[in-house]
Amino acid sequence: QTFTASYQLPLNKLPIFDWVNADANYNATYTWVRGTELEDGTSLGNTISNNRQITINGNFNLETLYNHIPFLKAVNERFKKAIAKPNKNSKTAKTPKGGKDLKGGKDDKDGKDGKDGKDDKLNKKSGREE
Repeated sequence: QTFTASYQLPLNKLPIFDWVNADANYNATYTWVRGTELEDGTSLGNTISNNRQITINGNFNLETLYNHIPFLKAVNERFKKAIAKPNKNSKTAKTPKGGKDLKGGKDDKDGKDGKDGKDDKLNKKSGREE
């Protein structure tokens, strides 16, 4: 046999607690298993078991709670408007012409390193690479 009951607590019906939802659940089971009987009528016993489970859940809507405070309500409305309207003045990073990064790498077409304009090949005076 099983018994189940659930109830939603009416906390959200009170204006001060309109940001709270709560519910409770109760579940119970009961089992009786008859034991065997011997030929002479002797019973070897029965097995009885029961189980009970109680669950309480609560949900808090903090945005509704914050809207009870005038300052926080104004902040919420401001950010809702900011999310609804994306910023048109946002700038994206652009790459220079040719699509190459010139931050000091050897990306120039003429073989120079972009720092001081010197050739990357062997220096004629010293014979070493710079």
